Amino acid sequence: MLCRKCRTAVDDGYRRCPYCGAALGTNKKIITVSLLGVVGAIGAIYALTASSPQESPPSQPANAVPAVISAAPTPTPAPDAAFAPPDESGAAFAMLQSKIYAFGDYFSSHFNPDELISRNGYLYSNVRKEYVSAVYLASAGYLPEDDANASVGLLYISPALLTSVGADVNPGGQLTLFMSYEIRGGVALVSVSGDKCVVTRENLKTVLDRYSYTPGQVTEYDFETGRDVIDFAVPDGISDVRYAAGDGQSAFVLWYDGVQGVYTGAALWKTADGWTFVQSGVTADETSRLSVNKNNPVFNLDVFPPYNFSNYNLNPSVPYEDILGGLGLTEDDVTFSAAADKFCCITTAAGGLYVCARQADGSWKIQAVNDTSSARAFMRSEHPAGIPPYFILPME
Repeated sequence: MLCRKCRTAVDDGYRRCPYCGAALGTNKKIITVSLLGVVGAIGAIYALTASSPQESPPSQPANAVPAVISAAPTPTPAPDAAFAPPDESGAAFAMLQSKIYAFGDYFSSHFNPDELISRNGYLYSNVRKEYVSAVYLASAGYLPEDDANASVGLLYISPALLTSVGADVNPGGQLTLFMSYEIRGGVALVSVSGDKCVVTRENLKTVLDRYSYTPGQVTEYDFETGRDVIDFAVPDGISDVRYAAGDGQSAFVLWYDGVQGVYTGAALWKTADGWTFVQSGVTADETSRLSVNKNNPVFNLDVFPPYNFSNYNLNPSVPYEDILGGLGLTEDDVTFSAAADKFCCITTAAGGLYVCARQADGSWKIQAVNDTSSARAFMRSEHPAGIPPYFILPME
């Protein structure tokens, strides 16, 4: 029969069109076509992308994640039947291949700005805090509006896991972009590297279960509560730790290397045998978060500091002599100093903690504070837009 909505040839066993989702009706007129007519009708699938069924709301996974993280998308169910005719998988491959390059273009352009990561096996923007969909690609101009098919899934998974469930794809270990579309008897997959395969829904679920994301509550540590992760992560001879946080499974530690004059850090993962490195030599920026996600897609990136090093001048010119003179101090009284952007921090042998903020006229506003919490409050008052460089403060 011929679907009245997308004008595509459809097998008689369907109740809904597998390409556009339209109801096929019960009073169908059987049309006999020649072999060339069938080929032409199937070819029309590639030239005409039908409007999709209404997007199903995402269902909450079994291990529910916090409300700030949306649940993984759920593909629109396929028509009722137990097998997939060869022409159906071929049509699905052609439909996905017509979209996959736009998917790759979006990924290349927005990888860093949108912090595109793998979450629950799907492509996720860590900046927008939402999954990327074909509907979104169309709204962003990467696909025609007619191609905004809510039944198309955008996966970011390792091909090696697909081969482990019998898929015939190149078995690379790196995360790779795939588009998916449910057909009768399974799910058609096409990758940006040209691989294509059909897997059963059960086997795809097995793969996606490996990416199941269940983050814990993130706690920022002090030296006492974070002693185990700090001792494991920080090299011997370095005591200038600026930040440590974790959720019991993922952890991040940031310190300042005075010899090298650089900030560096490590992302840690807890196993049955204790802490292990996901990646060392990372800092608080989007490049590090993306790299850690590639190494461990279920690592909780929320343990990273809330600030981004790329937003600050890490080596500002600070007139310490003038500031100390205003406090009646000398360099011999200073036990710690650090600066970034328009802020500097000074501690003294007498136990004083001072945070200073450069004003618009070039002068410095000096504030004596009691602890890190009050120091951060002062910095926020002087830097209301965005997050101040809290990493200049010594860890308590």
